[in-house]
Amino acid sequence: MKAMYGLPSESLALLSRASFSIDVPDAGDHVSFNQLCSRVANCRFRYCPECRSDPVGFLKCRRGSTFAKACQKSAIRGFGAPQLRVMHSAAAPEAIRSGNFRIDRVWVGRPGDAHAIIASRIDVEAHVKELKKLHDRLHLQGRVILLVFMMTMLHPFEDGNGRTMRALMLAMAAGAGSPFLSFLALYLKAAQQDMVVAVNLLADTQLSPMLEFLEKSREFYLNLICNGSGAVREWVTALQDEKLVERHMDFD
Repeated sequence: MKAMYGLPSESLALLSRASFSIDVPDAGDHVSFNQLCSRVANCRFRYCPECRSDPVGFLKCRRGSTFAKACQKSAIRGFGAPQLRVMHSAAAPEAIRSGNFRIDRVWVGRPGDAHAIIASRIDVEAHVKELKKLHDRLHLQGRVILLVFMMTMLHPFEDGNGRTMRALMLAMAAGAGSPFLSFLALYLKAAQQDMVVAVNLLADTQLSPMLEFLEKSREFYLNLICNGSGAVREWVTALQDEKLVERHMDFD
């Protein structure tokens, strides 16, 4: 497997035409919902040594709280290389070269079961600076897709790209006051295989599969909230990486 050198300009040109709705009913106060989603991303998608990813205790985890605040502060910082580095440090503090862009290698998998893949040697920071120019011209929907596309295909960091992508989406959600984008940050993990397929097709200049993926995620949210805002929060709170069940049992 080889990480793509940069991002294809033909695909990036499509993002200005990206159109999909992010309007959904609130799942309660959007700030507290963003914080809840941030805690899930930090403590339930990766083992958290602070709360041991406990299914109840993570809601009061200090490390989760610190991560949630970092996402909200990052919304003020704005898109760019500094934001990416700061959020990588917050989302993946134990990652190799945390807070620094990769050189020519990317690690995938979990600790203890990770392996390296060859990545094209590029100046990631210079490339992100170029992407910022595009980002600043795009509307919110285009920026959402750019974020997913960049983090999945460019692999800016040696390790922790998925965690950083979710953190950046949570930051974008906090800045936009959007409950859907907070939800989407977690849905990207829950529907990871579908997301990767859509990203790969976007790299082949097919935008429709990505738009369909995003619309499907919105429909999923709307189906949940038909049963009340509590149903959305219950789904979010119940999310976990499958490996955490085994890890948590090992420590009990």
